[in-house]
Amino acid sequence: MIDVRTIKFFQGLPKSDTSDHDFFEEVFDIDPAKLANMHDKAKNIHIPPRVRKRYRWYNDDHTGNLYSIDLCNIDGQPAHEHYQKIFTGQAVDEPHLQWADGMEDFRDILAPIGKQWRWVMLVRIDPMGWWGPHINVPADKDKDYTLYWIPLNQVKNRFFASQSSGYFEPQVGKAYIQRGHVYEYSTINLGNEPMYNITGVCQ
Repeated sequence: MIDVRTIKFFQGLPKSDTSDHDFFEEVFDIDPAKLANMHDKAKNIHIPPRVRKRYRWYNDDHTGNLYSIDLCNIDGQPAHEHYQKIFTGQAVDEPHLQWADGMEDFRDILAPIGKQWRWVMLVRIDPMGWWGPHINVPADKDKDYTLYWIPLNQVKNRFFASQSSGYFEPQVGKAYIQRGHVYEYSTINLGNEPMYNITGVCQ
């Protein structure tokens, strides 16, 4: 069951027909064949539940039916784990990021972004899954925090919401910049199948 705080967040917002605005901005299209390739690979990857209280804004288990896995490593450590230092204020060096074994196809398909990933994850949100309302707060505000969100499949009634834009359905075939460090946001999947997404920060 989706938690009450997430439901109330959505109930207080209007539905929007577009997701092309400051919070969730379309930046380029992705070839359908390449998307299908990533989606097929994603469905065959074991993705563990995302339940740990990692961020300082967590007051409880902030997700449900949501799973994520790093696609890149830094010295054998998942890249997103390494960059938790962004959120704790610790010094962050910039070591060489390496794609995890078997994830090179994602690297090749995402290469046209033309930027260096700081971390990149595969996220699956199952039916009745959610990511509760929150805002990304990088401790090192001098670092670039350009977060990309790329839907790998279209699921009817999966929604993103932000205080600035209402709630809306991201469209497959689009790559978005998501400004979750500026706006409080949340996502839910009211559809009948898992939604797969790529998300990560580029420098």
